[in-house]
Amino acid sequence: MSVVDEGTLPADGVRIADDITPTPDDDGPDASTRRPRETPFHITRNVPEGAPGVMAGDRPLTLVVLGNARGGTTMTAGVAQFFGVEFGNRVDDRAEDVEINAVVHGMRRGLAVWRLPAARRAFSRILAERRARWRQFGFKCPSIAPVLGTLAPRIPDAAYVLVIRNPLTTAFSAERYRGTGWLRSFFFASAVQALYMRFVARTDRPVFVFSYEGALQKPEAFIDAFEAFLGVETPRDIRRQIFAYVDPAAGYRATRRYRGSIDKITSRRMHGWAADLVEPQRPLTIEIRIGDIVLATVKADDERPDVAAAGHHPTGACGFNVTFEWELSERDMAAVRLHVPEAKRDVALWSEEGVG
Repeated sequence: MSVVDEGTLPADGVRIADDITPTPDDDGPDASTRRPRETPFHITRNVPEGAPGVMAGDRPLTLVVLGNARGGTTMTAGVAQFFGVEFGNRVDDRAEDVEINAVVHGMRRGLAVWRLPAARRAFSRILAERRARWRQFGFKCPSIAPVLGTLAPRIPDAAYVLVIRNPLTTAFSAERYRGTGWLRSFFFASAVQALYMRFVARTDRPVFVFSYEGALQKPEAFIDAFEAFLGVETPRDIRRQIFAYVDPAAGYRATRRYRGSIDKITSRRMHGWAADLVEPQRPLTIEIRIGDIVLATVKADDERPDVAAAGHHPTGACGFNVTFEWELSERDMAAVRLHVPEAKRDVALWSEEGVG
């Protein structure tokens, strides 16, 4: 693929990163004075020049984060959530949708042929439930690669973000954290990336492809490009949070802005904690809900030194205690959720056992 000047658009709908310094390929007597060639690390496909981003105007959107396991998908999903993409309240600490994962893993394990239609319908049902609740939402499922071609037609208003990490680095990471041999992981990661690129080449939906290593080396350019693809503008304080989040030395402790826990719940009482990971110094006002029924409204500012010690909050001033006006049944208690009314978002629960 040839390098293009800023503002041009090849016929296949590809826009290459604009931060490129073209230089002659041949060496000459003044070669030592030339600026080194800067290799682009992100590409946008199927987004016409001048078109608004995929989130602009509150248009319906399903943002799908693609990539290898141990390949930068958690970082990508986390940044997307800072930009305002809702990943739902059925996500684990890697921002993977547990219900979608269950369907995909079942399909990959080789369901009997007569069960595949039911699996596809289950996938469609999950997405329909998410869409009914959130007009713009996203999900991440690294294991979807082998079945993406089958499931993609069932993803409404899809846009894709594909993160590409050096497969050798991915393999070493898998060996370190999961105990799988690096050579086997290398072949697997390479095959998965090939499947994703084959899909990217064939889909007519908007796609943002970027290098994980490039994003870490040039976080500002990465954030700008991701913002442009989505069509959002991020306040300066949120950008600072994203910079800190992308820093690989800091790690990725969480991928949701609103985190918390229901430590204990009985028929008449409940206590736990809730925090805004972007502005942790600001106590959250949360609603205790069953469905759309608000049982109580409370400010989560009680001292919780155990939460601070576990690294989930800088000061621990994020706890709450609630007494219900009426007695809850076992079914009611199982359905309780924490909701942030000002953001219209649910709190992602850390664990049922507390700070985990």
